[in-house]
Amino acid sequence: MMSKENYNFSWGEFVFFILILLVCEKYQVSLGESMENFLVHFFFFSIYIFVVLTFKRFQSAFILLFIVYEAVETLSYQMTGHDIDFQVLSSFEFSYVWNAQRIYLFYGGIIFVFAVLISNVKFPHLDCYISSTYLILLVIAESVIFFLFSSCIFRSFYPFGKRYVFRYSKKQDGFDDSELTDEEILLKYIRSKAQTGQPASPKKNIILFAIESFEQQSIGRFNHYYPNMMPFIDNLSQRGTYFTNVICHPYTQWSVGSLLAAQCNLPHVVTEVVWDRMQYESIGKWPQLPCIGKHLKNLGYNLYMEISSQSELMGYRDFFVEYEFEVSDAKEHGQKHDYGFYKYIEEKMFEEKKFKEPFLLMVTNSDTHPFFYVNQECKSNPMYNRNLPHIVNCFNCYDLCVRDFFNRFEKSSLFSRTEMLVYGDHLAFGGGKKIYDNPRKMSIFFPYWEKKVVNKETSVYDIAPTVMDILGVDYSPKYPFGASLMDDKEVGKTPNHNDFTLIYDVISKNVEGENKGRNSTCLWKKGICTGEEYFQDRESVFKS
Repeated sequence: MMSKENYNFSWGEFVFFILILLVCEKYQVSLGESMENFLVHFFFFSIYIFVVLTFKRFQSAFILLFIVYEAVETLSYQMTGHDIDFQVLSSFEFSYVWNAQRIYLFYGGIIFVFAVLISNVKFPHLDCYISSTYLILLVIAESVIFFLFSSCIFRSFYPFGKRYVFRYSKKQDGFDDSELTDEEILLKYIRSKAQTGQPASPKKNIILFAIESFEQQSIGRFNHYYPNMMPFIDNLSQRGTYFTNVICHPYTQWSVGSLLAAQCNLPHVVTEVVWDRMQYESIGKWPQLPCIGKHLKNLGYNLYMEISSQSELMGYRDFFVEYEFEVSDAKEHGQKHDYGFYKYIEEKMFEEKKFKEPFLLMVTNSDTHPFFYVNQECKSNPMYNRNLPHIVNCFNCYDLCVRDFFNRFEKSSLFSRTEMLVYGDHLAFGGGKKIYDNPRKMSIFFPYWEKKVVNKETSVYDIAPTVMDILGVDYSPKYPFGASLMDDKEVGKTPNHNDFTLIYDVISKNVEGENKGRNSTCLWKKGICTGEEYFQDRESVFKS
């Protein structure tokens, strides 16, 4: 005979918290949450709430934890169209939020106060008999579901799970074992100093315009859900040379990784691919490499880096200072958001004329990073529509922010002496259902080159060889990856798992500082994330 104990259990509280759970999860489903995640979350938290309300020990704390989790995940879906992952959590880096998106501290405070109030709601209690055997079965069931729940979280926190490595395209030639980069060439590149010949023609200025989280479907003509998205950039990209098949490769899927690939032609192979470690993986601690800046410094170029917001995360600022760039971010210019930032760039370039020729200018923004900030100046424009997804309003706002800059540039004396490349640093983390379709590609275009569309496979690894080709100079060592975008047919090599391992062994694990002596971990195993673990069953990955 089963033993019974008298538990003072409140069905009112249980129903109340289940309703909160259902409302949050249902809303997340409408924004792109999978049915698998919905079912796992619903059953896990239903049992969780039942057990917490039954035993009552630390009840308020456990209920608070549940409310905060659901609130943050719902906010994540609202802002990014995605669940909580390493990219979203890295957005909570305090100095970034404090300097760039302080409004989210206010939102966080509201969520916390709301969660505290809700977790302490009291209802009339109803005594009921609950079998101890029944409770044991519930705990066992919760343990099983906890494994599934943990797996959902685990997949979100590790960016090189299947959904990140193969999520956006059905073809990844960079993982073809027949295209191995020769180890000696790669080692020579890493260990060599930049040697640069003089150009035969006058030196051209170079502007690299990097747009945070900008991809092909951020442009209206590639997005059948929102065909009017980013109208100015859409028009600008059609006036010159546009590349339609730009692949986002492993270790370039975050801003600093993309930056390193574009500037130095190497992937940002990190010690541990988890968000709380990656934010401390400083590229400023990497050894000196023959990057674009080194070659242009040899040619007498002035190097400038303009960043909206702050630039400390993952050694962003330290890297450019190390390569002798004059770096200006929110600490210098005081502009924490894109609208004011591009007005500042206009004034500095066209009125104050502070960029001394010949120059290389890197310009990168931050508002189109999760959580996709919309400037107040944009909300009075007819393009802004509160009924549109937040990410769409954000990119439309960016479109407004840069319009005057490009119009003034085209009328300036710099126009005839300057080459400009516009590219997205990586795919948007977020967007969700009915914003972006698979396969997803990045964006690269030259707005003032010959008007044409190029369909060859390209990537950010092509940027460094292209800059050197534009300058028309001999240089060594040659870049191990990528190919010049001036050639419509040549497809450059991209790093494979052997290259990742070599770069890790030669650079990442030997970097002085916090990383020294650490073992690399990938997914649940020791070792480097190379993509190799996904070779065995690629077809099933593509279908997923």
